[in-house]
Amino acid sequence: MADVSDEAAFDFDLDELFNDTIVIIGELLNDWRQKVCCKWAVLIIAILAIGGLLMFQFQEMCTKIEQQQAEPLERQNQIQFQFLSQQIEQQTHLLKSLVVNEQYSDNFWQFFAISTLAIALLASKAKRWRPLVLSLLKWAMHKFWIYPILITLVVIMMAFLSDRKFQFQTMNTKIKQQKETFERQHQILSEELKVAQQTKFSLEDERGELRQIEDAQQSIQFQFLSQQIEQQTHILKILMVNEQYSRNFWQFFAISTLAIALFASKVLKFAVNKTPIELSCINRCVICFCQQREYAFIPCYHFCVCEPCSIEIIAKDAPICPMCRRQANGTIRIYQS
Repeated sequence: MADVSDEAAFDFDLDELFNDTIVIIGELLNDWRQKVCCKWAVLIIAILAIGGLLMFQFQEMCTKIEQQQAEPLERQNQIQFQFLSQQIEQQTHLLKSLVVNEQYSDNFWQFFAISTLAIALLASKAKRWRPLVLSLLKWAMHKFWIYPILITLVVIMMAFLSDRKFQFQTMNTKIKQQKETFERQHQILSEELKVAQQTKFSLEDERGELRQIEDAQQSIQFQFLSQQIEQQTHILKILMVNEQYSRNFWQFFAISTLAIALFASKVLKFAVNKTPIELSCINRCVICFCQQREYAFIPCYHFCVCEPCSIEIIAKDAPICPMCRRQANGTIRIYQS
């Protein structure tokens, strides 16, 4: 009985050991599968994390590259904008200086031309009405003749200055209107730029639109500035040509009238400095050149003949004036002092 119980106990222990071994082996197999799955999961998570980090760094690098590429363009555009603005300011200053120079130049030559013309007219009138003017010429030259001429010149200069001022104001008004238009466009584009900048970092798609808006703004600014420069350059050319023609005209007018005035003054001086003998020769009869002039013909009133020659001419069937060859109806005696 004892042997049978020992054998049964031994059999029981073997079965239990076999079962325990199988359980342990199953658990080990399950642990190995779990470990393998965990390893693969960890590996996949690590790969995804590294890929995300690399993508983030790549995006940052692309953003930096875009910014680095955009900064030189923005600086270049700013430099071009500043250069165009300076060029506009220089041309505006040059326009003002040209207008002022043209104004002063025209005023000077107009004053010079009108004054010499007045002197020439005075000399010609003195030559024509010499018997009356010669006695008053020296006194009038030093007294009152300059005042009406000066008043006339002042009035003409004031009218010319007002005309030039109106033209300059008109040009300034056009420039101001163009400037206001440019400022309005700049304000509108600045508002659009602000709106685009507010949404720049929120959506990547709007970055291209912002760049387009900036490019459009800069292109509009450059186009406007280029048009303004072209307009001012055209105005400069017109002003320079007008100034040149105006200066040449007034120089020619002044020099010609000065030459006439000098010639008239020489003739007048020659007439004033005549001796009594020479003056008596000048007043001789145009027919016989022997006696003094005493009679003038009617209706032309040419004072040119002496008494015998006038009687001889009037005695003809068709008497004519020896100066103008018109028919003479009679004569009138003129007494000289």
